[in-house]
Amino acid sequence: MGAQGRCQEAEKESSGPGYERYGLTMFLVDAAVVTAGFLSEDERVFAVGYLAAGPSVHFLEGGTDVVIWSLGMRALLPFAGGAIAVYSSDCSGECDFGSALLGVGVGLAAAYTVDWLVLAKKPAPTPRLGDGGAGRGSALAPTLVPTLVVDTGQVQVGIGGRF
Repeated sequence: MGAQGRCQEAEKESSGPGYERYGLTMFLVDAAVVTAGFLSEDERVFAVGYLAAGPSVHFLEGGTDVVIWSLGMRALLPFAGGAIAVYSSDCSGECDFGSALLGVGVGLAAAYTVDWLVLAKKPAPTPRLGDGGAGRGSALAPTLVPTLVVDTGQVQVGIGGRF
């Protein structure tokens, strides 16, 4: 069993009865967004990806009740961290920028961590009679898959799937 398989098994065990966790999926999507942001050298790629990735994964995983919480945390925690850091610093001028940057970083880390570890869970499917305990019927279910293509001079983010 590979590292990803072990992580997924650990997520299932730690999610408690009746829940499935998808924090690893969120982590991988966010890592792809950060990578695309650095490789593209365009801050808009990171900003849009940062705000959209978490809520999109929640929506696609069926955690629609936490989409707004995820978006709100990702939008507000970095600003709150920056404001608190600047307000509580004992200096003025250039060190205010450093304090703000540190506070924004702490806010980003807090938003990521809460999104991955607290919000990224959904009720486990209940097995239905006659489906082999898989919680799914025999018909093919629609499937959505996030895609990321990084090439010289361009970054493409999209969603593919089967309907």
